[in-house]
Amino acid sequence: MRAHRLGPAPSRTTPNPRPRPVIIKLLRYTDRDLLLKEARKKVPEVSGVQLKFAADYSEATAKRRRPCYNIMHEARAQGSSAFLLYPATIKLSRDHDSYTFSEPGEAEKFVAAYKAENG
Repeated sequence: MRAHRLGPAPSRTTPNPRPRPVIIKLLRYTDRDLLLKEARKKVPEVSGVQLKFAADYSEATAKRRRPCYNIMHEARAQGSSAFLLYPATIKLSRDHDSYTFSEPGEAEKFVAAYKAENG
């Protein structure tokens, strides 16, 4: 495992400096998955500050995932459970049924149709 802090250290005169991100490189992807899973279950805290964990994707993958976030936000506002599968597949769960969409447009149509049906 390797870990690195990013950015310059905050000056002592800065009030409430923003914490610096840390990049952690783990030897096994299973360790990464376990770390992310446990962090979602119970958010870790250090000195009363919550730690946030996220996977670091390539620019190409991040670009594919970007259009999915608004659709997922809309689906969650309608009461669905929504999350992304790697690389950019949207999974929606509602009323004990699950739906997966590999294209954001398909998911957007599905969410819009549900909104039209249920107001």
